Amino acid sequence: MQKAVDSNRGSNAGLSMDNQEKLLADALQNVRQHAFAMKRVLDQQSVMEGLKHAANMLGELRTSLLSPKNYYELHVVVVEELHHLELYLADEFEHGRGSHDLYEVVQYAGNIVPR
Repeated sequence: MQKAVDSNRGSNAGLSMDNQEKLLADALQNVRQHAFAMKRVLDQQSVMEGLKHAANMLGELRTSLLSPKNYYELHVVVVEELHHLELYLADEFEHGRGSHDLYEVVQYAGNIVPR
């Protein structure tokens, strides 16, 4: 599906409501799969793998094919799922993992934490 999305990045004007709903459903399914995987690996203390899944969730926002309403719905779900990552990182910092260590890890995740 990624190839089809990339080749049509220009506009959402020609997409029917059915196509919009399908694109949104596909994106939401991908976000939920990556969110589940992110939570699973964070529970196993694998920060880098968790960041990779978070970046994949954010990648679903890189589209211009969705209508503003559908894009907003997708955005809200992604932000809600990223809240788990935020809580995990805050908890790590509070329980002794130094901010320097976390800083080093997130340097390789440019889509999540801007430099």
